[in-house]
Amino acid sequence: MYIDTTITVKKDCVVLFETDCECRIEYSINDGELDWDVIEFHFGRKPYTKVMPAEPLFGVLYDALNREWLQGQITEALIDNEDCYAREDV
Repeated sequence: MYIDTTITVKKDCVVLFETDCECRIEYSINDGELDWDVIEFHFGRKPYTKVMPAEPLFGVLYDALNREWLQGQITEALIDNEDCYAREDV
């Protein structure tokens, strides 16, 4: 599943940068509970520039994610059984 999002990275209440990207989501549903995690960040158009978990930037982006919003988008996409794309308007 892929979800478009905007990530805002801050330090001490100062915005360092804001970026649009696509989160590649891996998910499972066990006993009715949704379990998910971001496994890649994609930037640009195909061929994408990927940021993988082993890269330092991954941790920065991951820590800045709006997990509550992302959880809602994932749940909504699964309920709607759409093509699993969503857009966050910040």
